[in-house]
Amino acid sequence: LQNPYVVSVSEAGDKIFTADAKLLSYLGVAINVSNLLPDVLIVDVADDAVDFWFVEAVNTDGEINEARKRDLLEWAEQQLIEPTRRQFLTAFSSRNDPAARKRLKDLAERSYAYFADEPGHELACYAISSRNDSDKR
Repeated sequence: LQNPYVVSVSEAGDKIFTADAKLLSYLGVAINVSNLLPDVLIVDVADDAVDFWFVEAVNTDGEINEARKRDLLEWAEQQLIEPTRRQFLTAFSSRNDPAARKRLKDLAERSYAYFADEPGHELACYAISSRNDSDKR
């Protein structure tokens, strides 16, 4: 991340903390409690683009799986966030944590996993395709 800002944090009970309402307004993004939002929404403001990071923190369940990713993509579409500017990250306390061992297999394709005890690394989840499939991209 080049210039990240935490712009919202969701808590249990539909509480949303908007950390930077001015930045959200400038970006044309509206947040309210009726939206299915991630635990944390981070925007990374670079010189020529803004990336939106949808982050779920997992203690037991709640990873960004395919269904959750679809919900977040739908919200991002409503906010007119460009498809190439949407990133998805599931955060675990450790690779050895029971939640990680249980949920890593369920992560959505084209998403990332982060482990708090390995702060300099992330795990990317991509489908392995054949050579012919890669030519179609």
